[in-house]
Amino acid sequence: MRWLGPSIWAAARLPSSRFERLDGAGPADAGAFRWDIVLVTFERLLASAWLAQALMQWTAILVPHDSVLEQVSVGWGAATVFFAVVDPVAAVGLWLATQWGGVIWILAVASRIVAAVVVPGFFSPIRVAVDALLVGLYFLLTRLARRSRA
Repeated sequence: MRWLGPSIWAAARLPSSRFERLDGAGPADAGAFRWDIVLVTFERLLASAWLAQALMQWTAILVPHDSVLEQVSVGWGAATVFFAVVDPVAAVGLWLATQWGGVIWILAVASRIVAAVVVPGFFSPIRVAVDALLVGLYFLLTRLARRSRA
């Protein structure tokens, strides 16, 4: 049996970023500032922060001697479990720089805003304002990345 060389793997290569085309063609000006790289870096930083938040939520759930779920209201406990599940999913999607990752992350942020209203004290108003600012920055970077590749 003949070994299949790297050409078959090169043909099956998928783009590493949502802004990289399959034919390898990049932006018209190779020396131009790459907003898509800035966007992916921003997404990976967000992913790290959201994964850390998810780990804190899971710690609150799983630490046996000081479980938060036994000491708080049902709404607070439900919000803790919800964000413990949603935050790592959003983090993985952001880290992979996929479109669904951005969507899940925006839904997680919208859920945080709702949780801040419905479950008083769960998130501080400053935290909600920072999350809203991050969403605005995400939309700005996405727009600049799309404009730079056109």
